[in-house]
Formats: sequence, structure tokens, C-alpha cells
Amino acid sequence: MKKVRTFSTLYLSLLTMLLMSGCSTTPGSDKERGSVTITVKNGAEPVTGVQVSLQSSTTGEGSSGVLDDQGIVVLEDVVLGEYSVIVSPFPPDDPSLMNAEGVMPDIKPNPLVPSKYSSTTTSPLTLEVKAEPGEFMFDLKE
Repeated sequence: MKKVRTFSTLYLSLLTMLLMSGCSTTPGSDKERGSVTITVKNGAEPVTGVQVSLQSSTTGEGSSGVLDDQGIVVLEDVVLGEYSVIVSPFPPDDPSLMNAEGVMPDIKPNPLVPSKYSSTTTSPLTLEVKAEPGEFMFDLKE
């Protein structure tokens, strides 16, 4: 009886260690990462309150944030590499935009953001995220 209990305890301990070792990393956590500060203007006027997204066509990685009242967003913990930059209003079904009553706002195009910048297939904007922090300024004036 004592051998069975000792064996069961040893077995459970080994199983727990095995399961814990499999849970010690997050997928993609081994990739090198960096940060970027992005400023978006249209001429001299800062573009504000719209989403800036980074998308890599080769790795599928991405990141996004919202431009502040100075037209700046800082994206941290971005996987190193080349990215297309998309500047667009929020998606109309973005639940983070819902007000306290559960109503979605009426999202209108921003006149400072030409429509070509809202798609990876038409946006000419690109950047490269490197290990050291990077700063990028994009002017959308046509």
C-alpha cells in the first residue's frame, strides 16, 4: 500500500512538472521586439482620434493604437520587421467604441485621412521596427 501511494505521489509530481513546463512560454514570446513612435499629419494639422495599424505581409504580425490630440501614437512590444502602415477610422463594429448605453457612434470618414491610407493594398506607408526605439512621421497631404 505504501509503494502505491509513493508511486502515485511521484507520478502526480512528475505530471505537474511536465504540464507546468509546457505552460512557461507564450507563443511568439521568443521573438525580438521594439517600439515605435508614429506621428501623422496632414500638412501642418495633426491627424487625431483615428487608428494606426501595422501589418506584416510576410509574418502576419501586427500592432495598432489610436492617435492622440497631437497626432502621435506609441506602439510598444512590436515584433521586429517590415510593416505596412494603415491609417483609418475605427472599424464600425469595434466594441470598444460603444457608449454606456450600448450604442455605437456613427463613424464618419476623417477628411484629413485620404481613403488610400486605410488599406494594406493601397497605403504607400511603410516602416521597419528595429531593436532600438524608432520615430516615424507621415504626412498624408496629397
